[in-house]
Amino acid sequence: MQNIQATFAPETKNANGYVLKRTVEGYQFEHRLVAEEILGFRLPPFEHVHHINFDKMDNSPENLCVMNDEDHLTFHKMLRIYKRAFKSLPHPITQLRLLKEQFNGVLLCEAKQTQVGMVEFARARIVQLKKNKDRWTKTVNSLRYRRGT
Repeated sequence: MQNIQATFAPETKNANGYVLKRTVEGYQFEHRLVAEEILGFRLPPFEHVHHINFDKMDNSPENLCVMNDEDHLTFHKMLRIYKRAFKSLPHPITQLRLLKEQFNGVLLCEAKQTQVGMVEFARARIVQLKKNKDRWTKTVNSLRYRRGT
């Protein structure tokens, strides 16, 4: 009986520790809902919402950064290399600068303060979508060629 109640709770956590909120469409990650509310549109599946302080329960706009999956994975790879070399993570201000400048991240605290960031975000994402579409088309075409269809 307790499992059934937990299933229909308005807020719950998944196995990885992320907060899930119940919506009309079902359960969704709270950090994605916060990002979509601030940005004013639904995030495509390849956009990732990064927790800056690595606390999955802290979904405040000051702790969230939107970036594509590829940049997010590269950012975490860079952090692992840095931590292995220096036995600590880069200073938080350095991380914020890297997220914005080198990893095309959009800090939600800045997007919330100004709508100008939204235009920049949209332009950057259009370019990224075109790259992803080209990459996807090449992948699909190579699979068709291999199968002979």
